[in-house]
Order: sequence, then structure tokens, then C-alpha cells
Amino acid sequence: MVGGAGRQGGATGLVPGETSTPGGNGGQAPARVAGFVITEEIGRGGMGIVYRGLDPKLGREVALKRPKPEYMARHDFASRFLREARTASRLMHPNITTVFAAFEENGVPWLAMELVEGGSLRERLQDGRPLSTAEVITHAEGLTDALRVAHENGILH
Repeated sequence: MVGGAGRQGGATGLVPGETSTPGGNGGQAPARVAGFVITEEIGRGGMGIVYRGLDPKLGREVALKRPKPEYMARHDFASRFLREARTASRLMHPNITTVFAAFEENGVPWLAMELVEGGSLRERLQDGRPLSTAEVITHAEGLTDALRVAHENGILH
């Protein structure tokens, strides 16, 4: 998807601080979801949690995203999450992560997406080193072009 959460370490796959919600597995990530193996939590955004996972059939790492448990209490959130995933899966752009699969397990919607290694732009901005003018222009061009593609496909971000 356009944008994303910053990286956050943690090798257990546990989701600290969450409470049990319907279909939420008590806030703990299962060791497996839909055949994918979850290895660690790598980030959190405003609405979701992202895990590093492994697709054992294809032998590749993926990003696995699910909504935070507090959003699952909304009656239409799971269907909306999966509907938006279907729309996002049609987007093809080098600055938009590719959605490989969308599924629901134990009432929780999940996305399997391209795993993009490296830190976030937020981390880069917080490290104290200013971006050069060329870096700012490169990031701005990539972001605006990705947003253009998303908007042309009916996605507002």
C-alpha cells in the first residue's frame, strides 16, 4: 500500500499491550496464518500491525498485515478491509507495495504483501541528518506518482 509503518523490532510475534477482542486471538499473533509462518512484528501504523512472515510454499518472505484489535469491534471493518485490499491489489507501481493475497482467519482480515526491506522515511528524517534537495525531489516524485496511480484507481490515502 502507499506509505506504511516504521520498522519496529521484536522477535516474538507478540503484540504488546493489546487486549482480547472477538476474533483477535487475545492480541497475540498466531504462529501461522493461512499457511504463512509469522516470524516477528515489524511495524505498526494508525490502523494496522505488520509482521514479517514466510510463505513456505514459495520460499519467500512477505509482510503480513492485520488491523489493530480495536478496529475489529466495528461491525463492517473486516469486510471494508478486505474490499480495500482487493482494490489495492490492482495497483502496479514501484512505490506501492504489491498485495499478494487477502484472506480472513478466525474473523480477522489479513493481507500478504511484498516485504520491503529497510527503514522508513520517518526513521530517515529522525536520524538527524537532513535530506539533500535531490533526495527530497526523488521522494516527492515517487510519492506523488504513486498517489496519482492510487487516485486513478479510486483509492484515497
